[in-house]
Amino acid sequence: ENEKDWMRSVSGMTRTGNWPADVLAVAETQLGYKESTRNVILKGDDLKGYTRYGDWYGNQYGDWCAMFAAFCLHYAGIPQETVPRESSAERWLAALRADPKHSALLDTVPEAGDLLFYLQNGQTRVAIVTDATPETDPGDSSRQVLYLLVMEGNYDDAVVRRRISTQ
Repeated sequence: ENEKDWMRSVSGMTRTGNWPADVLAVAETQLGYKESTRNVILKGDDLKGYTRYGDWYGNQYGDWCAMFAAFCLHYAGIPQETVPRESSAERWLAALRADPKHSALLDTVPEAGDLLFYLQNGQTRVAIVTDATPETDPGDSSRQVLYLLVMEGNYDDAVVRRRISTQ
């Protein structure tokens, strides 16, 4: 793939100037994209497949949840000076925490179009929030749980939409 292919992959969306909506529109165009199973390298004990997000970022075979989110921000037209980007969710989160204008936002309730940084199996990941819905905890009716619908790259080696809870 090359930049023409990447542009073609996002050609179905129109930028509106509403950054959250534009990020979601770009992410929608990428749903179903899968890491290559034919163009792979061996990294340690793991086979790593090529992705357009890694290629775009300069790390064709790297872990790509952060590179997917960065790709979406880029093609949504959000300047890097406004929202910095990293190829690793852990480094990206550290960069945001180090910047006073972003660090305060990290503890807010996420909304559609926001980036969500979270831990999964001890690893920091990043996803794009599409919806946040408080619901009654099925195990404790006196408690509310926030469920998030997200679009995420490198989840089972694909771009997917999935539901997660904040409990």
